[in-house]
Amino acid sequence: MTQIQTVTGPINVSDLGRTLMHEHMIIGYPGWESDTVRPGPKKADMVAMCSDRIAEMKGHGVATMLDPCPNDLGRDVEFAAEMAARTGLNVVCATGLYKEDEGGAPYWRFRAGLGGSPDAMAELFIRELTDGIGRTGIRAGII
Repeated sequence: MTQIQTVTGPINVSDLGRTLMHEHMIIGYPGWESDTVRPGPKKADMVAMCSDRIAEMKGHGVATMLDPCPNDLGRDVEFAAEMAARTGLNVVCATGLYKEDEGGAPYWRFRAGLGGSPDAMAELFIRELTDGIGRTGIRAGII
């Protein structure tokens, strides 16, 4: 393998540079979106915080980060792509699901009860790796 997929497109592995292998820009435990009393931070605040932290990382020679945030933990690949474009940091995003006892397992169990199968999860992961995540066109680089 000579290339790896980032949120802004494929790059040569030789261009990864110093890489942090498990960092998150944002996360949100399943159900966070239902808390209308205390909604999450404003996007401008998230951009400012991430920009500051990325500048610090780059100041230490970091060129790439892997954000392993799975599908059901508040993953926002469009935000990651925006931050990568703003800062020049290479960002590799993931496909996958969070651990069963804290992630979106109830949805997948419900879907299985309607005739879904583990093949549906495999289809999701493969599609996100090969075609892109949702309608974004942003491809995951790791499971």
